[in-house]
Formats: sequence, structure tokens, C-alpha cells
Amino acid sequence: MLKKVIFFIFVLILATESMAKPKGAERMRFLVDETNRDHEPYADLALYMVERYISSKTSTLIIMENCEHCFPGLQNMHTRLLRYFLKRFNPTMSLQLFFGLPEDRLWDYNIFIVDSMHAFKNLSINIPETSYEHQFHFFIILTLRTKSSEIAAHHMRAIFRECLRFNVDNVVVMLELDKRKFGFYTYYLFAEVHCHQGENIEIVHFNTYFNGSLEHDRLFPQHLRDFHGCPLLICLDLGYPLLGFHGNRSDPQDLQNIRLVAGIEGDLLRDLAKALNFRVNFSISKGRGVIGENNNSTGCFAELAAGKADMAIGCLSSTDGLRHVFSYSISYHQSLYVFIVRSGLHFGPIKQLAQAFCPSVWQAIGICCIIGMIFIRFVISCTSSGVCEKLVGQRKHSDSTNLIVVMMGNPIKILPRRNCARLLLMSWLLATLVLRNAYQAKMFDSLRISRRIPIPRTIAGLEEHNYIFVTDKYAEFYPRNMTRIISNVTQRYSMVQQSDTERLVTSSMLDTLAWHNRQNWNTSYLTYVDEPIYNVQISMYFKKHSILRSIFDDRIKRLGAAGITSHIGEKHVKKQFQVMNANSQRLPAISSNMLRGLYMLYAMLMTIAFTQFALELLTKRAPSVRRAMDWIHYVSRK
Repeated sequence: MLKKVIFFIFVLILATESMAKPKGAERMRFLVDETNRDHEPYADLALYMVERYISSKTSTLIIMENCEHCFPGLQNMHTRLLRYFLKRFNPTMSLQLFFGLPEDRLWDYNIFIVDSMHAFKNLSINIPETSYEHQFHFFIILTLRTKSSEIAAHHMRAIFRECLRFNVDNVVVMLELDKRKFGFYTYYLFAEVHCHQGENIEIVHFNTYFNGSLEHDRLFPQHLRDFHGCPLLICLDLGYPLLGFHGNRSDPQDLQNIRLVAGIEGDLLRDLAKALNFRVNFSISKGRGVIGENNNSTGCFAELAAGKADMAIGCLSSTDGLRHVFSYSISYHQSLYVFIVRSGLHFGPIKQLAQAFCPSVWQAIGICCIIGMIFIRFVISCTSSGVCEKLVGQRKHSDSTNLIVVMMGNPIKILPRRNCARLLLMSWLLATLVLRNAYQAKMFDSLRISRRIPIPRTIAGLEEHNYIFVTDKYAEFYPRNMTRIISNVTQRYSMVQQSDTERLVTSSMLDTLAWHNRQNWNTSYLTYVDEPIYNVQISMYFKKHSILRSIFDDRIKRLGAAGITSHIGEKHVKKQFQVMNANSQRLPAISSNMLRGLYMLYAMLMTIAFTQFALELLTKRAPSVRRAMDWIHYVSRK
């Protein structure tokens, strides 16, 4: 009795809605007999669609059925439809019936058999948030019976909104228009009438099945290819060579002109706007975009979280731990994140003088001098006067400092009288003459070629050589006690560029270094450390679960397959500018700055000479000073 009352009320409502419509409104005709409703046309067409368009793309098919508050005739029709479908189903795919249990999950392709929007909403579809980015395909068989096209559109609109809530845009609704005539419908968010304002969606009748054939050979419509000139709110995070803006940031007209953006992502955005037919409304981030997990994002990410932007572009990347906060496109460009150092770092003024000889030569010279001075001191102190005169000369005129005096090119006052001592002195004079000439020649070449300090090739080498890391925040990959905080990136580059002797290092993308060196090709000395820190994947970012992601992904894949993204990257990044002046370069002239070490050494020797002269004058008045000077010169007093 209760079912008859409900049925009578439902018929009255339908009749009232039908009478309220204008006479010219479009109508849909449906079967009248609910009890004897034929299920075979639905099942045959569903089987045809599955075998032709789904079986080749997946190995598993999910089927869900629900009839919400329907009469026994319609429920019986659903049961017969399912049985008929299962009986004739091609066994090449595995089939799973969906019962709405908590452990049930959707698959790539899913079939829904429902009689109304309420039945679809009550299917207990469970899509974890981690799978919202997955590309699901919904094939919905709607067994709704109504004479009003408006009511049918109302049900389909509610179904599409439910699909939009799960971020599913590959949705097709199959609806019977007449006896053995079916229409296929989908929805678009952007149309000529509206541009995704609120919950407005456009229902599109894109295919028809009649007399055993389809009007168009496809089940699912192509991805949205036309935004119909609708504007998108895009936040720009500027940074060359990826993205630049050549307009007035405070002028609203410039912020709507897509021709004013430049760089890799600027060119890519223009190609996407031309292909998808959308306009832009830019906002430029004042701060650096950093993803925050607890609604504390900054820059363009903050605008995405607040709903002020539909997408963000420009030098944007994130770590794996924070990628779940926003939706992001596939990567269309990548660059290594490396340490930036100055390649032309000079040696110190004294060390510059030592570059003429290699360390082993200096070591051999030092050993010879020490051995000679020890030998002379030993002969003078421990041998008789005859032996001393035979080996090194007269005791009172021989001094170990004569080795240094002769090596510097100065003469000695009294020559030894014995042949053995003269032969040793001659050998030392000849050796020091060769050394002095060789040093002068090598020193000239060293100053002309301007040899530089070798650059560490690893991160551990930077720490070992005490390089100071100049950055905007402390990093996990470098010690905090060797880090200096400088917020401005231009200032960091300038500090490293101008550090002739101080060992400074900063970090940047390799493409940014190449662009900087290209702009300053005649003055830049910046290069990079071979060991990278990590690889940066550049992507566009969207609001979480934004349906725009799949649309842009499809177009970016096509541009990448055509080689356009690679061409854009090569256009703006010249790899020959990644290393500047890394090798030794020939200078046109020897500058006074290069001779600082020579001047310092000369000043030191003159200081020693004046000190010794003052001490010699002081010996006349201070006996202790005289005794000290006599001991230095090995003069014995009686």
C-alpha cells in the first residue's frame, strides 16, 4: 500500500513539472511500460562499448549498480541487465562487482548502472585523497525514465558535479533517447557562456547510437582543448632563465598581456595559451614560494592555498615530503642544483711567488740549505783549524749564512785559500746561478699565465678547504658554522664574484648560472662544483585536486613528444656559459697587484737589514748585544 502511495505522489510531481514547461521546450520520449522494459538494448550497447573501447586499455573492469527507491519492475530490469552483461562478457578481462564495502576501490575504468542522481550519490564510492590525481574513467548507464529533458539534464548535472567532487573529468553518461536510440553525454567546465563560475558546468551531447552504429567512433570524449577564451588566474614566481616579466607590475593591462612574459616557462605558457585558447590574469609573487604543510606556505603557494590563483608557474619545485600539499603537472624541464664558486681565485701574495717551482723542488732546495748550514757549523765547531780551512775556509771568515748570501746572488768578502773549499764554493755558486735563472723564467711565466687555486670537485672538498656557504637559509647539506645568511640572490652572486682571496660559495640551479654568465660574459668568473646537490624538476602547480592538472598534462605531453619543450630549453640555456674562465688564461701584462708578494718580501728583507744595522750600532754601547752578534757570526773573543 505504501509503495502505491509513493508511486502516485511521484506521478503527480512529474505531471506538474511537465505542465509547467513551455510548449516549445524540447522533449525526450521514453518507454512507457516499466515492468516489461527491455534490458537487452542497454546490455548489448554496453558490451559493444566495453569490447571496442575499454578492453584494449585495461585488464580489470569494475561494475557498480544501484537503484534508489525504484519500483520492482525497474529493479528487475537492472538485475536482468547485469545477468545478461555477465553472461555475454568477454573473458579476456577480469570483472569485479562493486558492493560499496570499505575495502572496495575504483579501477581505471568503471561502469555504473543507476536510475537517478540519488542512486549514483549513494553508491558509497571511496576514493582516497592520495588517488585523486589518478585518471579514472566513468561509464555511467543512466536508466532514468522521464518525458522532460530538463529533468534528465538536472539528474545528469548532479551526477557530473559528484564526479567533479572526485576530480574525475573522463565521464560519459549513456541515456536512452528513444526506442533503441541512445545519447552519450559529458560535461565541460569552460564554455562560451560561462567560465567555471561557481558550480556552472556545461552538459555536452557528443555522440549518438542509432540503428546499430555510432555517430562518432569513440566512447570517451577528447580532453578539454578549448577554454573558450576564459581567463585563468596565474601567479608568477620570477627567476631567469625560467620566467621573466617585461612589463609594469602595477599596470592591470600589462598583467593581462601574455606577450610580456619571457624565459623557458614564459614561452611554454604562450604555447599552452594558444593551444588551449585561454587568457591570463597575472599576479607576481613578492616573496619566494615555499610550500608549508600546515597552511603556512609563502609566495605563489600561499595564493594557491587561499584560492587567489588557479595555477602557479616559475622556478617552482618541491621536496618529495611536501608534494602532496598541491597538485602539480608533469615535469617539463629539469636542472641540477649545484654549488657556485669563483674559478679565478688567486693565490696569496707570498704563495704566488712560490708557484714558480713545484713543492718537491722547494723541498729539495730547503733540504740542501739546511744540510749545508749544519755541515758548516759542525766543521767550525768540532774540527781543528787545518781541517776547517781545508773544507770551508778560515774559521773566523766562514759563516753558515754565506750559503744564503751566495744563493741570493751577493758576493762574499774573503775567498777560501784551499782548493777543496774553493771547489765546494764553486759548485754552490753554479747551482744557485742555475736556480736563480730558472726561478726568474718560471716566475715570469707564472705571472703571465696567472695560475689560480684549483676548485674542489666535491662537497666534501668545499668543507675541507673551509669554503663559506652564502645562502638565504641554513641547509642540511652544509655545516651551519660555515654558513653566512644573505637573503638577496644578486648580492650572493656579487660576493662570490668579487672574492679574489676569500673562499666563498653559494648555490643555484645550473641553468641560472649559465644565464648569469651569458649576461656577464666578459666579467664573470663563476663556475660550479662537479658534484650536484640534487636534481630540480620544474612543474606547474595547481590547487589540490584541481581538474586543470590533467588538461595541462595532456597538452604538455604533446609538446614534449614534438620536441618543443626541449627546443625552448636549448633556446634559453647555453651550456657553454656554465663554466667561465675555469682554465688558466693569458693576461696582457704583469700588473703591480700580481707582484704584491715580491714587494712584501722586499720590505721584509729591508726591515731585517735595517734591524741588523741598528743592532750593529748598538753593539758599541751594549756589551750583551755585541756578544749576541759575535755568537751569530761565530767570532770568538779572548
